[in-house]
Formats: sequence, C-alpha cells, structure tokens
Amino acid sequence: MTFDSMDELYSKMVAGQIDATIIDLADASKNFAQDPDRELWEFIGPNLYFGDGVGLVVNLKDKPLCESLNTAINLIIKNGRLNKISRNYFNFDVYGL
Repeated sequence: MTFDSMDELYSKMVAGQIDATIIDLADASKNFAQDPDRELWEFIGPNLYFGDGVGLVVNLKDKPLCESLNTAINLIIKNGRLNKISRNYFNFDVYGL
C-alpha cells in the first residue's frame, strides 16, 4: 500500500486502517513522535537505510557555489553547529555526528 503524503499515512494509522509502516525517521519524528497520543506508537527494529540518504542538489557547473556549500557544511559539522541546529527539529541524531 502506498500513500500520496505523510498526512494520508498518518491519518490511516490513527484511524486504525493500517497497523505498521516503514517510514523515514525524520518524517516519523515529525508526525508520530510529536503526536499527543504518542504512547500508542513504538519505533521498533533497526534503522533501515535505502540509498545514501537525503541530499542537496546543486548545479555542478557552478563551481564557486559547490565549493562554498561544501566548505560551509564541513565547517558546521566540525564545529558542532549542525548538530545543535538539527536538535531543534529532530529527537535523534540525523547525521550520525
């Protein structure tokens, strides 16, 4: 069974029309972990990885932009800022830092 949106999946789970799902952890964190009835939900099993994860798409012909983004991302990973920012939005370590 597939769904067109996270909202549709979430509403089907809440309505009891489906019992379980494999879901992106970021989406699950946003929807299920913040649910007022979160005691009804449990995350089980190991984290599953499909592909390399989420990425940023950049025009590779724009070398200065690519270099600037790589430099900035590496800097905020190294100085801990990325982890601090992500903690505002996720209740798990998004980047494995």
